[in-house]
Amino acid sequence: MPRTQLIDMARQGLDHARAGTIAQAPDIYRVPASNYYDPERWQLEMSRVFRRLPLMLATTAELPGSGSYKAVDAAGVPVLITRDETGEVRAFVNSCAHRGAQLKDPGCGQAKRITCPYHAWSYNLAGELTNIYTPGDFGNLDKSAHGLVPLRCAERAGLIWVLNDPHSELDIDLFLSGYDEQLAHFGFENWHYFDSRRVEGPNWKIAYDGYLDFYHLPILHKESFGPRFPNRPLYDAFGPHQRVSVPNPALLELDADA
Repeated sequence: MPRTQLIDMARQGLDHARAGTIAQAPDIYRVPASNYYDPERWQLEMSRVFRRLPLMLATTAELPGSGSYKAVDAAGVPVLITRDETGEVRAFVNSCAHRGAQLKDPGCGQAKRITCPYHAWSYNLAGELTNIYTPGDFGNLDKSAHGLVPLRCAERAGLIWVLNDPHSELDIDLFLSGYDEQLAHFGFENWHYFDSRRVEGPNWKIAYDGYLDFYHLPILHKESFGPRFPNRPLYDAFGPHQRVSVPNPALLELDADA
């Protein structure tokens, strides 16, 4: 992220910290309740968001070296992410090219090759078909035409992004719009993987709204970090992404007029 942009964001936060304000819309914004339960809208969200845009499906720490893999369900699409012998991250549909059996159960692991549990067809970590059980039964089969279905992916700022639509041509870097530079400040590539949890919950927008809502921090989290944060959020856009922060009172120490 350009230094000038960081300075502008800090100045905005300083202005609001000094005035005790937040940026406000011209009028009250009302969200229809049907947005959260309409099944047609849900299907549109699945097709136009989760099956069209890159999803952050893994961290670098989950695939720490060559031979690492992670299998995950992404909006109904089984995805297999691998780190091949060269250290490059790749992604595929987690499905054998022969009969479509799931190759790996959800989770992380190590493997020199990916072998189908149904008919023992084997693939290397670059998705190439390398071995067929009883090959003579299949005639002159071109292995190069029967590899795993690839998915576009990118490893940026210690995070791994995957497009779960094999026909998508969307540029992941264009989608990130430089936000990976902001994420790089966390140093995720140096973190260590500890554990994973699957949390069953309501409509995804309810969880999303909760993370954008700082109004609840000093109330719901009053016994922990809540009192340290103002309940007034600030939002900065990076293409389709946004950064949520607060008018940090500590910035007043940098204000010569305070």
